[in-house]
Amino acid sequence: MKKRVTKPWGVPQLIALTVALLLAAAAMTTWILWQVNEFTMNLTLNGPKEVTIEYGDSYEDPGAGAVFHGSLFFREPLDVEVTTDGQVDLETVGTYTITYTAKHTVDSIFGDAELVDTVQRTVRVVDTVAPTIVLTADPEVFTIPGEIYQEEGFTATDNYDGDITDKVVRTETEEVITYQVTDSSGNSFQIERPIVYFDPIAPELVLKGKESMSIKLGSTYEEPGYTATDNCDGDITDRVVVSGTVNTKKVGTYTLEYTVTDSYENTVTVTRKVKVYEPETQPTTKPTETKETKPKETGSTNPKETGGAVDPANPVGGVVYLTFDDGPSRHTARLLDILAKHNAKASFFVVNTGYISTVSRIASEGHTVAIHSATHDFNEIYASEEAFFADLEKMQSIIQNYTGKKTMLMRFPGGSSNRVSRFNEGIMTRLTKLVEEKGYTYFDWNVDSDDAGSASTAQQVYNNVVSAVAKRKSSVVLLHDIKGYTVDAIEDIIIWGKANGYTFQALTSSSPTCHHTVKN
Repeated sequence: MKKRVTKPWGVPQLIALTVALLLAAAAMTTWILWQVNEFTMNLTLNGPKEVTIEYGDSYEDPGAGAVFHGSLFFREPLDVEVTTDGQVDLETVGTYTITYTAKHTVDSIFGDAELVDTVQRTVRVVDTVAPTIVLTADPEVFTIPGEIYQEEGFTATDNYDGDITDKVVRTETEEVITYQVTDSSGNSFQIERPIVYFDPIAPELVLKGKESMSIKLGSTYEEPGYTATDNCDGDITDRVVVSGTVNTKKVGTYTLEYTVTDSYENTVTVTRKVKVYEPETQPTTKPTETKETKPKETGSTNPKETGGAVDPANPVGGVVYLTFDDGPSRHTARLLDILAKHNAKASFFVVNTGYISTVSRIASEGHTVAIHSATHDFNEIYASEEAFFADLEKMQSIIQNYTGKKTMLMRFPGGSSNRVSRFNEGIMTRLTKLVEEKGYTYFDWNVDSDDAGSASTAQQVYNNVVSAVAKRKSSVVLLHDIKGYTVDAIEDIIIWGKANGYTFQALTSSSPTCHHTVKN
């Protein structure tokens, strides 16, 4: 058997071994250090974590930044790309989440190092702007006391929801109307409209007895009396102030003035002339009366009580023109229902009331819409010819707006025979000519229901109308649809009229005008 002989290592071999041992030791050390090396990913939001944006504003996302580094190796921070996921819809209120992600991988002979980090930002798109309500308001529109306010209109808009008029909640009290609306984000808005009450209609002041009287020298003057009623205040006879005296011991003509003012400062004044004469100078003829005397009531003529019969001595059959002044009012719709039920036509001399839109229905149902006054303020409209026609043309424009056409039919406030205009001497004489020169036809009346005077019940209105109509072949009847009791009487008047051969027609330019004697 041979023996192995070991040769001693030379210097080269020793150097190689030493290098190998050193490399092995370095590798081992590096491996050990690599294992304990800590890698860190720092992902940071730019800007706040939660953002609130008002709807309608712009938004630019600030993004995020990320760096990667190790505790032993790669200690110098390395920028890492960040990816973004999620969008913000600025057109839609809501809460949105945006996610930011940073990822980095380090490859080496000792293994791969991969770090991933995410952060999120919450973005809220909100609507904190309250909606708005715009009220339609005409400074010349008012509500007559005792009547219901007629809505002039309103709109509600929101910066996010758009038109939300249909969401408005309307609350009405006697003095104010409250409008409230809330948008889909819970923002609320409220506004109030004060109800403007105004009564442009002057009281009715009626003298008992004659407007011109004659008494003997040395006798005693006894006041025949008077009545005053107002559409809002009712009986205001106790407010009448009488000025002037009659000296029965001295021959002469004395003037008594009767003045009454309602709660809205509408004033009416009428006069009575009293002539004190010596017996031998008394004229043998009676003074001419220009005012038509109202027929005396002869008892009930209600068809429910009389079976529709009338006095055979009176004419039977003819035409009745029912005319209604000072409306429309809260009673007018009911009146139109009654007229439609009996296929009767009527005429409405209208005023710019809170129910003026009713003229659309009046016209569409075949009734006549005619001009009365925009204000019914005697002091204003009879101040001058220019003032009168300004009022008339304003009412003409209002009627045209609701009916689509003009009317050339009209009635003077107070009638052409009114005395309330006497503060402007001769104006009625001038106006009656001027309106006809301008193509208008004006109407007075030959039957007075007295519903603006002493008649205060449906039965009284009924009796006044039928007792006077029964004496005529053609009757233009003065009524007021602002009076509830007047409307209550209309159906019985129509029933009586048809039972006695009368037809109920609307006025036209060729109808009887029944002009009164002008007194101013």
